[in-house]
Amino acid sequence: MEKFIIKNRYLMYLVISLIIVTGINSILNLPILEDPVITNRQAIVITRYPGVSAEKIESLITEPIEKELAEVSEVKEITSNSRTGFSFINIALEDTVNDTDLVFSKLRDKLDNAKPKLPQDAFDPIFDDERGYAYTIITALKWTDETNVNERILGRLAKDLSDSLRKVSGTDIVRVFGAAEEEILVEVNKAKLDKYNTNINSIANALLAADTKKTAGQLYSYQNKLLDLQGELDSISRVKEVPVFSDSNNNQIRVTDLAKVYKSIKEPKDEISYRNDDKAIFIAIRVNADQRVERWSEKIYEKLDKFKNNFSKPIELEIIFDQNNYIKDRLSSLIGNLLIGAIAVIAILFITLGLEPAVIVSLSIPLTVLLTMFMLSLLGIPIHQMSVTGLIVALGLLVDNAIVIVDAIALEKKRSKPGENYILKPMTILWVPLLSSTLTTILAFAPIALLPGPAGEFVGAIAISVICSLISSYIISIILIPPIFIEINKLKLSRYSFKINLGTRFKKLKELFYKSLESSLKRPILSIALSSLIAILGFITVTQLPVQFFPPADRNQFHIELKLLTQTSIAETEKYTKLINKELEEYKKIKNIDWQIGKSIPSFYYNLIADRDLSPHYAQAMVTAKSIQDVKNLIPLLQNKLSEKFPEIKVQVNKLEQGPPFKAPIEIQVFGSDIEKLREVGERIRLKLSTVPEIIFSEASIQAGEKKIVFIPNEEKIKALGFDLNTVVNLVRSRFLGLEAGSVLEENESIPIRVRLSALERSKLSDLRTTNLSFDEKLNNIPLSSIGTFSLEPALENISRKNLKRYNLVQGYLEYGVLPATVFGKIKKIIECDQDLLPYGFELKYGGEEEERGEAVGGLTSKINILMTIMLSIVILSFSSIRLALIIFLVAGLSFGLAFLSLFTFNQNLGFTAIIASMGLLGIAINASIIILSLLKEEEKAKDGDIKSIQDIVMESSTHIVSTTLTTFVGFMPLLLSEGDFWDSFSIAIAGGIVLSTVISFYFSPALFLIFTKAKRFA
Repeated sequence: MEKFIIKNRYLMYLVISLIIVTGINSILNLPILEDPVITNRQAIVITRYPGVSAEKIESLITEPIEKELAEVSEVKEITSNSRTGFSFINIALEDTVNDTDLVFSKLRDKLDNAKPKLPQDAFDPIFDDERGYAYTIITALKWTDETNVNERILGRLAKDLSDSLRKVSGTDIVRVFGAAEEEILVEVNKAKLDKYNTNINSIANALLAADTKKTAGQLYSYQNKLLDLQGELDSISRVKEVPVFSDSNNNQIRVTDLAKVYKSIKEPKDEISYRNDDKAIFIAIRVNADQRVERWSEKIYEKLDKFKNNFSKPIELEIIFDQNNYIKDRLSSLIGNLLIGAIAVIAILFITLGLEPAVIVSLSIPLTVLLTMFMLSLLGIPIHQMSVTGLIVALGLLVDNAIVIVDAIALEKKRSKPGENYILKPMTILWVPLLSSTLTTILAFAPIALLPGPAGEFVGAIAISVICSLISSYIISIILIPPIFIEINKLKLSRYSFKINLGTRFKKLKELFYKSLESSLKRPILSIALSSLIAILGFITVTQLPVQFFPPADRNQFHIELKLLTQTSIAETEKYTKLINKELEEYKKIKNIDWQIGKSIPSFYYNLIADRDLSPHYAQAMVTAKSIQDVKNLIPLLQNKLSEKFPEIKVQVNKLEQGPPFKAPIEIQVFGSDIEKLREVGERIRLKLSTVPEIIFSEASIQAGEKKIVFIPNEEKIKALGFDLNTVVNLVRSRFLGLEAGSVLEENESIPIRVRLSALERSKLSDLRTTNLSFDEKLNNIPLSSIGTFSLEPALENISRKNLKRYNLVQGYLEYGVLPATVFGKIKKIIECDQDLLPYGFELKYGGEEEERGEAVGGLTSKINILMTIMLSIVILSFSSIRLALIIFLVAGLSFGLAFLSLFTFNQNLGFTAIIASMGLLGIAINASIIILSLLKEEEKAKDGDIKSIQDIVMESSTHIVSTTLTTFVGFMPLLLSEGDFWDSFSIAIAGGIVLSTVISFYFSPALFLIFTKAKRFA
């Protein structure tokens, strides 16, 4: 095979051409994204039941739905919040689920099964499984004239625009945020209701009976004709004229005689949006994951530009977020780093190898990158920050095989006589060791590629890129490098080149290194001990490393959350939002502020949790600063200032986090059935958290809210009147919440009709007491106070559940820059010191970053045993020796200590990225030892324990080991020097570890080989 490859030069040109064409085609057609696409394994179920307490929502809505959903085996976790008026259930699927559409379909079926078990007057549950991704473009349709905001016009324009954007090919989803809902309001006059002895139900029933929107059939003859019955509700004037009943004089009492009818915006609003100071509506658009964002964005921009031409001020359309800008910046930075790294690697090659070998090895870099891109296209891996980073990580590695082959061929050529074939021997000797080192490095990165769940989908592309690069490197090194060597050799570049061996250029360095090898081999036990000490120091210092799950994102954005008391109105939340917005406008480093009130802001980053629907007490802002450094300066400054200025509310200034999402860095989960005890335990824990200086504020999911009005009916009086409690409840409910009574069609818009009392007649306790209940003509105008009494009682704001059990989630939020792991230890100690904290039958668990980190690390290490066994088998088969395999695995184990020592030396955190870097280093660090041991195994004198022979072989290996070490190290320099903190610990762990691993390669492995030769000769 080797002869065939070497002699067929045209095959070489054909393979090179094929690699170039397929690689460039892949680069031009692969999807381009900012971050990897994380499979959405989250869904929510929202069920509205207005006016019903949290306790009743739990028993009537949440619990029946949860029981049905829990029957789906792929469900990992169900958490829920039951609040006054609605139920919010969050469903998380198992990390191993990939076909989420099938599972979501099962969940919808289960939800359908639950519907008959819910109260008839509750709204139908809404199932939403499309919140797990960030939007690609977010626009703001805003009204710039504060004095005359026409929300109806804005809403209609937003609907038209969203419909237009949905038609753009490549668009996945379009959603509108902050649009006011229109309604036809039938505002009933309370005095007139009492005068005519009627109730709101009668008006609503009359409107429903008059709302005929069906055809009456069809006449069938030689020409079929549709029979349509006129009279449906098609205008406000038609609604006014609907007859309700006849009075004693047979006069028709119409809707207009009892109520004021007009078109209105639904109040209170569910959500409100602001772009800086302007009332706005956000239209959020997301691209399909298989698209190139820049091409799709051009089509979206064309639609937006065309839409802008249809109106003028005070209406403006503005793009407030475009992910494509971040993609361009991120990828241009990474590709620039890749090019800088490639230039640095090539420079090292010319210094360490000389002109001709450096040219040959340098040619392998673009070929390997192009072949890697083709492999990524076959695997469906888009171009994003992780896949490109994988190429940077692999940059120093992908030349290793080529360096070894070129160096071995050059040395063999130097030894050979003229006319001898100097190519075959090195290839015959090295293809198995190189295959072994390649496979072991691949297996070291395999746990990262196989890591399940969000963490794996986020960082897995790094490992996949590295693995594809290693496979490409091996293929090119074995198939193309030998014939390329022959062709380049014909150019006689060696006459311009430096001498091959690095030591001949630096004689003193060579002599010093040669003597150190001799000393090491004469005292092998001491050499092993001293070289191992470096790694042992790393294992000792690892306990001193600060722990951080994932570093912050490198974005010039952050977000602010406002949390008021749960019973706060959206108008009050809007007031605070405007006050805080004025404070933010004073900072010149802030470019723009976009607010969403009553709901989560449209997701502008991949791991933001959008779960704040129907929350009038909540607001969230997307804040865009001028630079990443400005974000770092602004967050602690704003947190302190806003907390001091608005102590009555919770203001949280948040940085964007990398990795899987979690709600709060510190979470304590308390499980128990007794709701009052659960609240008390949660409050005790919350107070304990408040004693920790690093925690800015804390909150519990179950807490006492404001008092609620309780009506205690006199059932005897109600029975004496001939009615029941349900009748009373429905009458009161209709007066204060109103009733939906059909809809009015305006062009293609269906506007609901709502019948209710005016806001002034249903806002005070006195209105409730004096409410007259009209049951029928005989029993009318009965005050509510005559059939019962009123009292004020404590109310629960929220009841939370997890996996069908009640639990109180206590959350702690930290000062900017404080690592959760450093605070978690303190909190755990404080809680565990309280022996009487938990009542009998209660349970406590920890969540937040601690839980996410544990799951991610657990997933990373779950397959290590299998992969290590495979790695051991490969090494044993390659060397046909268990003892040589043992040396390799000892080197692998020591490499972890080298990574930890590098982190400690450069004051880095031990996080998830550092852990995956340490695992990657395992495969990289053993490569040099594999090459040295394979060469020692082929030399008879070395196998007999001849120190001089071992010394010479290690010396000969020094050129390519030093070259591969330096190329790997400089390959990481662009990541180290880049703006942002994400890759610092990752790069330092590998780059520092690979430099230290040369000590292991030169002094640990040969010394242990020598000891084993004295014990027994190698086969």
